[in-house]
Amino acid sequence: MMPSSKTITADNLIALGADRLAAILYSLSQEDAHIKQRLRLALAEQAGIETVANEVKKRLASLKRSQAAIACEKIHALKQDLYLQYETIVERIAPKRPDLALELLWLFMGLAPSIYERSYDRNNDLSMVFHQPREDLGGIAQRANPEPMALANQTFTAIKANDYGQYEGLVEILFPALGQQGVAHLKAKINAALAIHPKRQDNRFDYQERVLVRALQDLADQEKDVDAYIALTTAAEQRMPHVAAQIAHRLLNAGRGEEAMTALLEGHPQLHANRYHASSHEWDKVYLETLDATNRTEEAQTIRLEKFDQHLNSEALRAYLKRLPAFDQAAVEEKALAYALQFPNAVVALNFFSSWPSLSYAAQLTLTRTSEIDGDACYSLDETAQQLAGSYPLAATLLRRAMIEAILRSAKSKRYRHAVRHLAECQSLDNLISCYEPYVSHQTFVATLRTAHSRKSGFWAHMKEFGMDQPIA
Repeated sequence: MMPSSKTITADNLIALGADRLAAILYSLSQEDAHIKQRLRLALAEQAGIETVANEVKKRLASLKRSQAAIACEKIHALKQDLYLQYETIVERIAPKRPDLALELLWLFMGLAPSIYERSYDRNNDLSMVFHQPREDLGGIAQRANPEPMALANQTFTAIKANDYGQYEGLVEILFPALGQQGVAHLKAKINAALAIHPKRQDNRFDYQERVLVRALQDLADQEKDVDAYIALTTAAEQRMPHVAAQIAHRLLNAGRGEEAMTALLEGHPQLHANRYHASSHEWDKVYLETLDATNRTEEAQTIRLEKFDQHLNSEALRAYLKRLPAFDQAAVEEKALAYALQFPNAVVALNFFSSWPSLSYAAQLTLTRTSEIDGDACYSLDETAQQLAGSYPLAATLLRRAMIEAILRSAKSKRYRHAVRHLAECQSLDNLISCYEPYVSHQTFVATLRTAHSRKSGFWAHMKEFGMDQPIA
């Protein structure tokens, strides 16, 4: 079927003719700055890539000079502008002149501090603008083949200016382009900066020192020099669980399992009771990997099973099953699911079944332990109810009833809209449920709400908004 002549397609626009299209574009460019800028760049391209690069450079310089605050309503337009400059650099300039593109990308990334300081970017829209250009620096730098010392100097300057995280991971990104000479020069500059950096006397965190040390550690990682990485951590840091885990992970990758175990035990979470919960997860994960790597799989399996038994940790159970003979896995999994069905905390068990996933068990638990389900756990229950709705509508309804009752019982007026939404979901599932026994029907449940919560005027007002405040037949 051919598109209508009024449909906006490339062919229909071509049929309008160049003169008509030019007039329309000119008119639009007088009203829309973004269109005007795109046309300016398109015209500049006719004069050559250098002209396009000059146009981009001028625009970036203008944005850099500006000191005006960026109001919330102007963020979208600025984002469009920045993406246009970025796309022009990467798609139009880089294929023909990667050297110019590299220069412009450095200028582009240098805008970040000014942009952040002048705007209130509540949705992080602008921060995302600088993510992909940072990733593109590496590939374009390799094609541009800059002088290694100059690239190392630019990298060093950027590392020190990473106050807003716009250059995060830069060492890894530029490492291939730096080459041996550039890497050596960058190391020398960082070490020289650290040598003259004033030491704090109060042992408080020093951000600038941390940035420089982190860059050296990133270089060590790229060179796969585990010992250099470790040498850049202090004895006190090595006793911190998360640092011990990071060191052990690198030692494991280098095939040095016993040393990894020693590093982990130096930073055992139980030695830092006040910070155990905050840093133990990463440590535990690497510890189990190290046990496996050092032929202590049986001990690792015991710990995994304990983690599952105590917390219904699905990650631990998956790892446990993975290491069993294939013919044992199904029976052990079934036993684990039956155990979870009787777990003391019904909501934790539901979350486990939802994430595993095993919806038949989630439905069974809901139907047999309804009174134990805490309706205040609204975020996880809502997700589970959505999963159950298709195949287990009664279980989904019972979860939504639990949330409704929790909201009304506590008179959480800010959540009345959610309660009405849950009730609407129950109503939509009503036709799918042939038998509610031993639970009450949807109509009886709503009638009970009217009696028990008749004074919750805010809730019933929202019911009217949803067109649900009708008498029950």
